[in-house]
Amino acid sequence: MTILNAWNLAEKDSSPGVSPEESGKKGGPIGGSIGGSIGGSIGGSIGGSIGLTERHKQILEIIIENNQISYREIAIVLKINESAVKKHLNTLKTKGVLKRIGGTRGYWQVITNNKSEND
Repeated sequence: MTILNAWNLAEKDSSPGVSPEESGKKGGPIGGSIGGSIGGSIGGSIGGSIGLTERHKQILEIIIENNQISYREIAIVLKINESAVKKHLNTLKTKGVLKRIGGTRGYWQVITNNKSEND
């Protein structure tokens, strides 16, 4: 069977007795229909919980125990990559749960209920 014959058979089998214009579908037997549902839920609950993952909670517990711990030491404790720890720490800082005071010789400040855990 040649490719042209296979193509003609596919066109005949894809919509028996109904042309693409009559069925309301666009596209051929290879591409299928074009388009889909648009929209969906955007955002999340406002004023609800911060939505911390279990990993975030683990990191916060480690920092509460030792607020001068480095991201490298956190990576060793959790047995994950340093880059993953950096991403988790950035997420916690963005959510307003964690703050870095000082530079490399500084410390972490965990913020709970508008109060600092290290004050």
